[in-house]
Order: sequence, then C-alpha cells, then structure tokens
Amino acid sequence: MRNYSYICDMSPTIFTKRGMRFFFFSLEESRIHIHIRQAGKKAKVWLDPEITLAENYGFSSSEITNIIKEVEEHEQLIREKWHCHRRGYDD
Repeated sequence: MRNYSYICDMSPTIFTKRGMRFFFFSLEESRIHIHIRQAGKKAKVWLDPEITLAENYGFSSSEITNIIKEVEEHEQLIREKWHCHRRGYDD
C-alpha cells in the first residue's frame, strides 16, 4: 500500500461555467474523463481517444453541445489537472 504524503481532494473542481461544475472523482478509472453536474443533472465526457459523451442524465441536447464545447476549450487544462491529480495513482 502506498503512503502518500499529501491529502487529496476526492472530487476536485477543475472549473465552473454557467452554473455547471466540471470535476474528477479520485481513484476512478484511469481513462481521462470529466464529470459535469448542474442542479440535479449529470454527465460524463471522455477525453480519450477523443472528446465524446459517455453518460447523460438530464441535460438537453443543446446543453450537451455546450458542455462538449467547454471541454474542447478547456481540454489542455483538464489534461494537466488530471495528470497532476492522478500522479501516484496510476503507477
């Protein structure tokens, strides 16, 4: 078992936009993705092998279009935060 010398937020927020929270869950699967929540609605978007919707519970198709655009615009930030956050988990 690894001994980590830091305390890790188990679901860090990467950014918020239009009342939507874009975040990760720690120790979840290693394939890069991001979760999105807003007022009881939730979605999950894969970044690999390409940006695509994985799950949607409650967002309209136009909201999903906007979510995908936000993920595309913030892709580099999401990837950087993912690798920083997951450091040590995927070894």
